[in-house]
Amino acid sequence: MANHSIKEPRDWAIAITQTVREPFIVLTKELRVLAASSAFYHKFRITKEGSEGRIIYDLANRQWDIPKLRQLLEKMIFEQNNIEDFKMRHHFEVFGEMDMLINARRVVHEENKPGLILLAIEDITKLSVTLQERKLRQNEKLQISQIIEQLPAGICLLNQEGQILLGNAISRSILPAMMPSVDPERMQRWQTCDDNGKPIPQKQWPGARALRGETVIPGMEFVYIDDAGHEFWQLVSAVPFDGGKDSKEALVIIQDITELKKADEELKRKTAQLEATIDSIPDGYIVYGMDRSIMRMNAVAEEILGYIGNEQSLSYEKRMTMLQLQTLMGESFPLEHTPSSRAFAGETVRNEVMRIVRPHRNYWLSVSAAPIITSDGSMLGVVLGLTDVTEHKNAEEALRQSEKRFRGTFENAAVGIALVGLEGEWLLVNDRLCEIVGYEREELLHKTFKDITHPEDIESDLHLFEQAKQGEIAGYQIEKRYYRRDGQVVWINLTASIQRDDMDRPLYRISIVEDISKRKQAEEALRESEEKFRSVFEQAAVGIGRVSFHDARYIEVNDTFSRMVGYTHEELQRTAWSQITHPDDLDSDFIPFRKMAAGELESYTVEKRFVHKKGHHVWARLTLSLVRNSKGLPDYEIAIIENISERKKAEEALQRRTREVAAVNRELKAFSYSVSHDLRAPLRAIIGFSSLLSNHAQLDRKSKEYLQRITAGAEKMNVLIDDMLRLSSISNHEVVFQEIDLSSMAQAVAGELELQYPEKHVEIYIADDLKAQGDSQLINMMLTNLLGNAWKYTGKTAEAYIEFGSCQKNGKKIFFIRDNGAGFPMEQVDRLFEPFQRLHSESEFSGTGIGLPIVQRVINRHGGKIWAEGEVGKGAVFYFTLGK
Repeated sequence: MANHSIKEPRDWAIAITQTVREPFIVLTKELRVLAASSAFYHKFRITKEGSEGRIIYDLANRQWDIPKLRQLLEKMIFEQNNIEDFKMRHHFEVFGEMDMLINARRVVHEENKPGLILLAIEDITKLSVTLQERKLRQNEKLQISQIIEQLPAGICLLNQEGQILLGNAISRSILPAMMPSVDPERMQRWQTCDDNGKPIPQKQWPGARALRGETVIPGMEFVYIDDAGHEFWQLVSAVPFDGGKDSKEALVIIQDITELKKADEELKRKTAQLEATIDSIPDGYIVYGMDRSIMRMNAVAEEILGYIGNEQSLSYEKRMTMLQLQTLMGESFPLEHTPSSRAFAGETVRNEVMRIVRPHRNYWLSVSAAPIITSDGSMLGVVLGLTDVTEHKNAEEALRQSEKRFRGTFENAAVGIALVGLEGEWLLVNDRLCEIVGYEREELLHKTFKDITHPEDIESDLHLFEQAKQGEIAGYQIEKRYYRRDGQVVWINLTASIQRDDMDRPLYRISIVEDISKRKQAEEALRESEEKFRSVFEQAAVGIGRVSFHDARYIEVNDTFSRMVGYTHEELQRTAWSQITHPDDLDSDFIPFRKMAAGELESYTVEKRFVHKKGHHVWARLTLSLVRNSKGLPDYEIAIIENISERKKAEEALQRRTREVAAVNRELKAFSYSVSHDLRAPLRAIIGFSSLLSNHAQLDRKSKEYLQRITAGAEKMNVLIDDMLRLSSISNHEVVFQEIDLSSMAQAVAGELELQYPEKHVEIYIADDLKAQGDSQLINMMLTNLLGNAWKYTGKTAEAYIEFGSCQKNGKKIFFIRDNGAGFPMEQVDRLFEPFQRLHSESEFSGTGIGLPIVQRVINRHGGKIWAEGEVGKGAVFYFTLGK
């Protein structure tokens, strides 16, 4: 056994590097430079002080941050293998490009101390290797063997036959005369620890595999059972070794891992026990290392946080950002305030509630965190506990929302709502109930429901309340009366139920109070309306009946209709309306009935004949309307039957009278024609011969005076005949109504009077926009006579004045024509409109007395009325209306 004083990895590394002339580096498992050969420092122009303790990638101002080297080393650490003759080229700033041959080995130190990485770097830029270099390699090989002797692990070099060519003391003690010459019985005691516990054949032993060119790194675990049955565990690694001249050799590294296996098994057992315990806990647990990477996470935490794949390898800050932590107020949680961050700062955090926002689900968590402190006070990491309180928070939120909805419903309900204690006291009332009873909330809460209940309704309410409290009924509904604060009575509909506890004991009454005062008023109004309808139905002067739409039979009729057709009520209820309708009138009734049934008409009216029970006909005016049910389908008809037999008789009499009047009018027209022609001929003869006598005969003064009187009488008679014809023509004139501008028409008449009598000056005022409906020819005749009369009777007035205007009386428009002429005595006003009656002598004012009767007849034809007021010497006013 070589120098046993080298026990620490650094001493061991220095010992190796001091004997190697090629660039050689000993690295820790964190890839920090533990020691390096002087050839390395010289070759790559790096100082010892600038390299030891530093990560290899940071050397020479990061010139050694070579991507391929980084990839090889990290893969080597992860897969626990070696690097064999890997060639790479890299450009160094100090001397340019270099081709390198990289070899690396992992070495596990004794006593479970961290392993080392031996990294050899060969400059193969020059392809030819000199003999001196080969000799140097042999020397180096010798030096390496010396170094190997000092290693804490067994290292040996086997030849192709499996014999030990070179080995340190440890290997020789473990493998005495190892290969084929080994006792087969002893060899059978070497077994691999595969998953199934089966021995691996000798040809699969790492040394044998390395001689076949395989690299067995990391090594295989073997157990050796001695004669006493004790187990000794060995980790055997092997790599092929070029012995030169086509010689195949194998370098075998053997480490005693018995204690490590025992400790590992114990650790595995405890770890499995701990993990099983942690996994069985319903809460999530996470263990962070000091670099804030996740060291351990149970399934609950993984489900809550949603970590999958490589998310756990992300940086702490990135993971925290992905979680989207939120406070109770919904604000983002600052990274430095998170429980894990605070635990890394040395704080212990207990039950802090927060929300984690994940893509498919949000969690409410109660989070606790604490630093992991060793016995010597150093911190190893942080443990984080996560309790999923989502359901609890959701329940709280649902309860809050439920209470909010209840409060919103309670306060904003369209009906009164109250909670009433078992003694009748108001516990909680809403605004609507206060509005119904007219009390302020605080006033009502100091009363009981009995205090505001009508005395006549207390007993029935208390009885039902008691039954509900005893569980005899689930709830009840009652219409009752409350007294409002102002003393008025309000009708309410009370729906009550009892709220009970888990022991089924009554707690309070839930009362729903609906103000039904308007409904009660409507019901009373409906009752009165039904009474009135029944009274009208029974006492109406017209017949009323309800007729079934389906079979056309009378459902009910009143006495008036029963008397009208001579049938009793019972007889009519067995009779269809078509059975008592005159056959000739069926179609006139059926046709509109079908239209009404089809929805084209809401109702219709026809005049028809009913057949009296005694056989005679009764004329009636029938108005029928259809009543539909709630589905919009025809149900029954309401028939209003008015007996118009007398009217029909009157119409027949009127028709007869009309025919008689028409005959009289025809005779009058014939008489008018006769008067117009037969009377005018003698008058024309009288006037003509009088004119001849006057012009050609020698007559004395007296005779001429008589002749003049004859002529004047004949002319007057001619005027009377014209007036009579005008008067009679008004009755025969067909009135055509249209809108007439009375103001314009009066202006035209006044203009004609001024042209006809230019010597007379009369101030005429005609109001604007006087309009009416009437026949323009007859209205013109009326205005001509009225304005002509006013013109004539102001003939002796110095400052004559005529006015045509209108006024309103009792909502009706009244026209008037006023003058300041001769006037008339009011006691003789009735004579004004009689034909040929005159209140003034011919010598005072000329005329025939037919003008005002013509005016009256024109106004009568228009459905209007005319009257007059006057005073002798002060003028007269004629008022008139026009029916339309």
